[in-house]
Amino acid sequence: MPVQQWIFSWQEGEQPTREQVDEAVDIFLGHMGLTGHQTVYALHYDTDNYHLHIAVNRMNEETGKVIQPHKGFDIDAAHRLLALIEHRQGWKPQEKAQYVVLENGELARRKSGKEIKFRQAALDVEHATGEKSAQRIAQERGMTSYGTQTHGKTCTGSRQKSISVLRKRGPARSFLWETLP
Repeated sequence: MPVQQWIFSWQEGEQPTREQVDEAVDIFLGHMGLTGHQTVYALHYDTDNYHLHIAVNRMNEETGKVIQPHKGFDIDAAHRLLALIEHRQGWKPQEKAQYVVLENGELARRKSGKEIKFRQAALDVEHATGEKSAQRIAQERGMTSYGTQTHGKTCTGSRQKSISVLRKRGPARSFLWETLP
């Protein structure tokens, strides 16, 4: 059975109500395209912060087809969801969030603030043509490579709302997922 587990973690000192937990789960399922799927979730407090575990059967009961949230790009979708839930419920946004909700309610990718090192081939194209390279255009528009996010790398620190892929070695982080057998 294709069951997938996600874990949402509040920052130290934050304590969600039952209604906020239910709303977070509803937002999560809706944005992941999993509304109506068999779901089990539980909140617990065994560290310095509250954790919400969500397990979802991705197989549609009517069709028997397995749903792949966001065509496999569910890491980016989860980052967006974190910003939406934080905004809607009034939680303090994490410091290094990849997305923020603007005053007008729109979701926007936060700039990283770190200097981008361009490949030599991109620099050569810019020098030869006097135009921006595809790499520079993609970086200016806020696009990032999914490669570092899908190979077991942690996106933020462990005591904040964050996303990381569960690794066989080393500690799990705050927001993670795995496919259960």
